[in-house]
Amino acid sequence: MELAEQRYQHWCAQKTLDPELRQELAAMQNDADKITDAFYRDLEFGTAGLRGVLGAGTNRMNIYVIRRATQAVADYLNETDLPKTVAIGHDSRIKSDVFAREAAAVFAANGITAYLYPRLEPVPALSFAVRHLHCGLGICVTASHNPAAYNVYGSDGCQMTPEAAKRVVALLEQMDYFTAARTEDFDAALAAGRIRYIPDEVLDAFVDAVYAQRVGSGDGIADLKLVYTPLNGAGLECIRKLTQKLGIRNM
Repeated sequence: MELAEQRYQHWCAQKTLDPELRQELAAMQNDADKITDAFYRDLEFGTAGLRGVLGAGTNRMNIYVIRRATQAVADYLNETDLPKTVAIGHDSRIKSDVFAREAAAVFAANGITAYLYPRLEPVPALSFAVRHLHCGLGICVTASHNPAAYNVYGSDGCQMTPEAAKRVVALLEQMDYFTAARTEDFDAALAAGRIRYIPDEVLDAFVDAVYAQRVGSGDGIADLKLVYTPLNGAGLECIRKLTQKLGIRNM
C-alpha cells in the first residue's frame, strides 16, 4: 500500500502528464483500493511483451508504460549486433495506433529506424515485415486473443526468446516512467526518415507468400460463395487481396 501511494503521488506530481490520465488519477484520489490496484506493481515484461488493461498507473497500459518499455527494448537492440531497424504494426483496438506511434518515436530517438504499417494489419503481416525488411525486431500493438497490448518479435519474425526478454526486464528495472525514455516528435521523425511507413509492396509480398501455399488446381472456385467477417480483427485487407488472387468473386 505504501509503495502504491508513493507511486500515485509521483504520477500526480508530473506537470506534463497526459490530461486523460490526470483525470483518471484525480478520480481515484480517495479510493485506496483503486490506487493499490493501479500502482502496486509494474506490468511484467515477458516473451510476448506487456499485457494489461488501459488506464493510469504502473499496472496499466498507457503511453508512459509504452515509452519506458520501448526504451528498454531499444537499449537491448542497440547493444546487440542485430540491424538497427524495427517493424511496427497495430490492430483496431483502443489506442493501438497511439501506442504504435509512441513506440516508433522512441525507437527513432534512439537511432533505430522504425518501419510502421500505415493501416491496421494482422499479426502475421507484421511478422512477415520483420523478415522481409531485415529488421532487428518487431513490435505488434495488439490485444490478440488475450488482454495484451504489446507484443515483441525477434529478427526471425517469432516471439522474443526468454533470454532476450530477461535482458529487457533487467534494463526496465533501472528506468523511471517519466525520465528514462528518449522520444521525439512523430511527424518530425517521419519527415526526417527516422520513421517510415511500410510500403504496400511489403503487404503484397506477404499475400503472395500466403497464396503460394495454396493446394489443388482451383477448379470450381469461381462458383464458390463466401461470407467473411474480420469481426474487430485486422485481416480484412489481406483477405480481400488473397481472395481476389484466388479468383473468388461471389464474396
